[in-house]
Amino acid sequence: MKEHLPKTTFLILILLSLSATGIAQSHAACESYKEGWFEYAMDGDMNTNDVVIYRTGNYQIEYEVKIDQYAVGHIRWTSDCDYILNIKKSTLGGGGGSLIGKDVFVDLTGGDAEGYDYTVEVFGKKLPSRIIFLKSEKSKAQLKKVKKAMNKFIKADKKKK
Repeated sequence: MKEHLPKTTFLILILLSLSATGIAQSHAACESYKEGWFEYAMDGDMNTNDVVIYRTGNYQIEYEVKIDQYAVGHIRWTSDCDYILNIKKSTLGGGGGSLIGKDVFVDLTGGDAEGYDYTVEVFGKKLPSRIIFLKSEKSKAQLKKVKKAMNKFIKADKKKK
């Protein structure tokens, strides 16, 4: 019997896994994945084009625009092209809360000018996917909302330290 992750958990895994492990990529190529705006490439029957990924410094947020919910966490770079994402807060329903405090390991398996392919490993499962630089038309108000949620998290996180 094939075991399935809840859709929300799968989205979080995809959303939280943005960059890199162990590929023969140049340092310069990996740098372009460390900060900026991204989205998931369309993946079969899953509608992931409503998810915006914003990464800055050692933080990442994955914001599901349609339902106005997000997951945010810390990125710990383990090499020029590898990182571990640790989810610190999630407003996503379903299985979203099950990733809080968990390390999500990301393995970059290829990249090009449009984005990169990767495999994410969490809960003993490896899931391949692709992230591309943001192309979808998102309103300025939507992107502002994503940044506001990220900045609020960063501010609260820095107060804890």
